[in-house]
Amino acid sequence: MRKITLMLSAVLLSATSMYAQPTTNAPVPTNAQTDVISVYSGSFTNVATNYDPNWGQTGFGQVNPNYDPGTGNLVLAYPNFNYQGTEITPQNASGMEYLHIDIWTSNATNVKVSPINNGTGVSEILVNVPLVANGWSSVDLPK
Repeated sequence: MRKITLMLSAVLLSATSMYAQPTTNAPVPTNAQTDVISVYSGSFTNVATNYDPNWGQTGFGQVNPNYDPGTGNLVLAYPNFNYQGTEITPQNASGMEYLHIDIWTSNATNVKVSPINNGTGVSEILVNVPLVANGWSSVDLPK
């Protein structure tokens, strides 16, 4: 069975020049472009995405999708992170098996991810994702 993935890769939480930041790049994905709907990645063509809709979060207006922590690869940085919505253009993800996320943080121990389905089936499921401080955490959330 082929692994098909919806990717959100290289996300950095609480990153500014005065905080700790990654010194290594996020893991390089091994999936083929045809097996991925990419939300944010330097390895694939990304679908149109609003990374910073105003849902009342404290970090609104501070999201930086072109942040270079000094590794030479861009990451999606969320300084002043308390929660964050992301609006993706409509996609048919029925053939996808996972939501893959790479997250780097200096201080968080978990983040809750809630994919929202506007089609058929369960509309929203909150998933607790454990994180490693000062390192990349790679997670595949099953469909």
